[in-house]
Amino acid sequence: MGLWRRKWTKEEILVLISKKLPKGVKPITVKDLKELGIPYNVIRELWGGLNDLNKFLGREVSKFHRRLTDIELLKFLLEISKDIKRTPKQKDIIEYSKKTRLKYSPLSTIKRRFGSVEKAHWLAIGCNRCIKKVKELQNIVPSNEEELKALFWKIADEFGFELVETRKFPDAIFILHGKRYKMCKVEFEYKSEDFIKHRHDPQQIDMLICWEHNWKECPVEVFELKKIIEYIREMAKTTQY
Repeated sequence: MGLWRRKWTKEEILVLISKKLPKGVKPITVKDLKELGIPYNVIRELWGGLNDLNKFLGREVSKFHRRLTDIELLKFLLEISKDIKRTPKQKDIIEYSKKTRLKYSPLSTIKRRFGSVEKAHWLAIGCNRCIKKVKELQNIVPSNEEELKALFWKIADEFGFELVETRKFPDAIFILHGKRYKMCKVEFEYKSEDFIKHRHDPQQIDMLICWEHNWKECPVEVFELKKIIEYIREMAKTTQY
């Protein structure tokens, strides 16, 4: 069985590190993992990343493996799209990483955090367009579904939502510009888990728009406004508008 297919456990890895690597606070590196025969993907799955493993072991954190924030990743995608003048694809991220002499390409991190490069770029564009509204959005915290909808309409245009019609269920049909002009059936819920309480059928919608996403097993795309507003505020801090 190949190394990439083997089922590793935390206990096995910790024993191997203890036996094969020097004691102390020096950070474990990708080179160390290769010498031990441990795939980096396994470390990412079990601990979240090499930094997290080093912290767990009480070792120093390597400056070359600093965890990139969501905002840094979104801004990185905006830089690429500005450079190539189109929506970036996976190969563009790899090539741009080499061009800008990044030590590692953040492609896998983008896919893991956002689901896909396309979705991440769509979020980056929408948040960037909303920066001019940051003061208007500053202190808005909806407390129910109706207030959630009112907040959504403040940023709907910037994210490319074009209303086609409203319904009882799902709540609305949109053309979603920026995502290949996709027809999108949307349901609004204050918390994503409310969808289950209302006994709706997830196969009847394409996207769930909520304030707080607390349904981990949600089978459809979620547009979590609480996180989106945080992104907009953070991007505005380092952007002139």
